[in-house]
Amino acid sequence: AKILISNLLDYCPVLNITPRQVAKNLYVPTKKAKAKSVFTNEELSRLWEADPSIYSRAILIMIYSGMRIGELFQLRPEQVHLDDRYLVGGEKTEAGRDRTIPIRQEIVPLLADFLDNKGGSNTTASFTARVGGYLDAIGMDHTSHEARHTFISFAIQSQIPLPTIQQIVGHASGSVTTSVYTHIPTRELIKAVDSISFVW
Repeated sequence: AKILISNLLDYCPVLNITPRQVAKNLYVPTKKAKAKSVFTNEELSRLWEADPSIYSRAILIMIYSGMRIGELFQLRPEQVHLDDRYLVGGEKTEAGRDRTIPIRQEIVPLLADFLDNKGGSNTTASFTARVGGYLDAIGMDHTSHEARHTFISFAIQSQIPLPTIQQIVGHASGSVTTSVYTHIPTRELIKAVDSISFVW
């Protein structure tokens, strides 16, 4: 929009609409991004106690696994190994794709139910909008990405080593050594998520 307005205003002196170019000093304030916040203990309790819905389950799965909403929505049953408590999935970055994501015991039934009942949305965008609408409806001022942010915050608070967190959530490391040579076995990833305390 700024470019269009600037171009129109630049042409105004030619048509004698304005005596000079007024677009040179055109300033468009940028919208400040909302700081990410984590789900509180009370909000976690409310989500666990809420009437079971595909959206409450999705939020809890993301909080307790660190998955992105697109990763969860696109998950296929053949990627999930509930008995062994891990799945293979991911998206967005090279570090995020086809990674092993450990599953905490308490979300195993939620994930099974989610996979059986995730119909109703055709795209990640529509599913994201529905999750956002659910959060608004229950009075929680959060985005779906803040569920993932909550997982990372709890993992850091629980002193999970950074390379382990990065492998679980699919963040590329700043270090070539860490990103290329670190591969943490699935059993260690499961032990790591089991040791996270989800209490502030």
